[in-house]
Amino acid sequence: MRRTKVPDYNFERLPDLIGWANPRNDRRPRLITPVIGPLRRSFSGISWYMAQAAISETTLDGAFALSAGDNNRSNVRLQVAGALWKAQRVIRGRKYHGFKYHSIFNDVVWSQYLSLLSNTVVINNTQIFGRYFIRHHRQLNLTPCFYIDGTLSEYFHSYGAVDDNVVASIDADVIKKAIELEREGYACAERIVAMSRATARNLIEVYGVPPSRVSVVMPGANLEDAAVPPPSPHRG
Repeated sequence: MRRTKVPDYNFERLPDLIGWANPRNDRRPRLITPVIGPLRRSFSGISWYMAQAAISETTLDGAFALSAGDNNRSNVRLQVAGALWKAQRVIRGRKYHGFKYHSIFNDVVWSQYLSLLSNTVVINNTQIFGRYFIRHHRQLNLTPCFYIDGTLSEYFHSYGAVDDNVVASIDADVIKKAIELEREGYACAERIVAMSRATARNLIEVYGVPPSRVSVVMPGANLEDAAVPPPSPHRG
């Protein structure tokens, strides 16, 4: 069924809105985050407000959090998978944080909804697609892209080096495998949009992404043109 108007921005359930299409059927993209929590807290502020503007201008078809359960219920399948993963790590005497970076997390959330996203452009607002997505995206005619504020390499090795308690709670084996998954996703992505030049350089130099597939779009602000200063010479 075709819809021509977005009712509001409280998109909590992917199946309710995934069928919304524009009259030209020109594969407008959808912004996705496979992160636990209500939609407005699943996206960063920058991504949330960008999505609002893009949806109102009909550039995006929608913004969705895959890990939210149907009818605003908890995602039981994801919770069970997470509990088992953490229990296994505790039994082995390992740290049990960082489940969202593991292949199990990403495969569970993408496998639940991937078929509903067929024939469209998927913009991932996190750094990992996971192997289920990578194996199936071509047969579903999906075009994978990223819109990120930083890579996991930056987060774990740069930000984490500055006494980050969250990073310190994640074992090295989880971090290593997460960056491997991240690298595989970047390799299959049509385009990666970074929010800073520093992240763009990291994608090219650390992950080997061809410069032709990396773009930089600085976070916007609602300011009058006269209030905008000239571009900074800073290259970070």
